[in-house]
Amino acid sequence: MGFLTKKQLKAYDVLLLILAVVSLVYVYKHYYEYDLAVESRIAVESPWMVKGDGHGALYVVDTEKARILEVRDGAVEHIIHGGAPSGDTFYYAENICVTEAGHIYVQDTAWSGTGFSLDGESILKYDSKGRSQGVCYEQSYDGVYRDKHCIFGLDSRGDSLYFVYADEEGFSLNEMNTLDNQVSVLDTYKMEDAITLVQDFVIDTENLDVYVIDKRGILLRASRGEAGLQILHQIPESAPGEDSKTALYRGAIGRDGTVYITDIASERLLAFREAAGYEMETVLEGSQMWNVYCGGSEDGRELLYYVADGAISIADTMGNPVSMEVQYGKSAAYGMGKGIFDFLAVTAFVCCLLLGARLLALLLPPPTAIHRRFQPW
Repeated sequence: MGFLTKKQLKAYDVLLLILAVVSLVYVYKHYYEYDLAVESRIAVESPWMVKGDGHGALYVVDTEKARILEVRDGAVEHIIHGGAPSGDTFYYAENICVTEAGHIYVQDTAWSGTGFSLDGESILKYDSKGRSQGVCYEQSYDGVYRDKHCIFGLDSRGDSLYFVYADEEGFSLNEMNTLDNQVSVLDTYKMEDAITLVQDFVIDTENLDVYVIDKRGILLRASRGEAGLQILHQIPESAPGEDSKTALYRGAIGRDGTVYITDIASERLLAFREAAGYEMETVLEGSQMWNVYCGGSEDGRELLYYVADGAISIADTMGNPVSMEVQYGKSAAYGMGKGIFDFLAVTAFVCCLLLGARLLALLLPPPTAIHRRFQPW
């Protein structure tokens, strides 16, 4: 280790500096792409939502760490972290949508510093590798008090991304062209206090009907080209002394027109089947069942993707469980990338230590000079 005490600037000092800078820059740019825990499996600490792309991939929103995990065959392929150090990024993923082209759209809600109101909302686009492609749509609430998100029902079909925007007077169905990010209003509907009464909107992307989930226990439908809203089902109020409670929350729609809605009061998943006249049916039970998504699988089956009892769960449309996970492994590609990241992180740390030692050696006088300075007369 004698090279550390050399009093002259050497070529290896320059090499150490270059290696440290390169390693630090790489670590800074890529640290948000990986889970920094040392465990062999990646845990989902606070699952909020899960959606499938119909080709075997799952996209899991972990709100505790502000990230989205792309999972395939039980192993994490990519991690999209919020709060990325550069470029556009999300902070609270309220909703996500995966298109047929493999792009991921994230609905971000920007809460104010007090946490009681929203400063704005936006929709961001990521490519299939989880790289940010920028903001596609923004809504600012400067000068307007909003304590709830106004964008709902993010869904796609072909080159179109659909969403509903709601306010005090009603709501509108909007279409975004994913090729140029141009947004157009397809229909508007009057509904007094819609932003207050409605918990969620579900869009049927085939015929562009909008299903309205009213927190008073009402399921309505806004049909394309029609001005009024049709009541499909209204849950009667509980009789005095009954313990039965219902709080409709988030919804999804199946291929056959069945509307699935989570009931966060009775901790269950409800189905309102068109063929059964939209009568209410309990499909699943489970605590903390916030969101539900209905989508296809690789074998062509239609499946329900949801979070219940703190686990990422999949079931068929009759409620029969398919899988339930709380943590995932790491794919080979992810493991290789994480290995490179870890190697360069250690390299940067060691280089910084060596550079610090060399800096001290260059600045401090040699030991012999210190000894002579304090030698007695």
